[in-house]
Amino acid sequence: MTLYAADDDWMAENLGVDPRAEVPRICMIRVGNGPAFEVFECSAHPQARTPPRNSDIGGHHLALCRRSAE
Repeated sequence: MTLYAADDDWMAENLGVDPRAEVPRICMIRVGNGPAFEVFECSAHPQARTPPRNSDIGGHHLALCRRSAE
């Protein structure tokens, strides 16, 4: 099941992905009463199957700090 696919260039213009890319999964994560993060999977053909390192173009890293685990 695909949650989102565009038949125009919206995906390329707004997300920088292949215009025929599809979004099969999406998740919204809220951090307490603070920010919300949208995490989604994109699929397109052809697609590189090797994840980039954090130092590569397209690499990414997200860290959250918490004062206590209680």
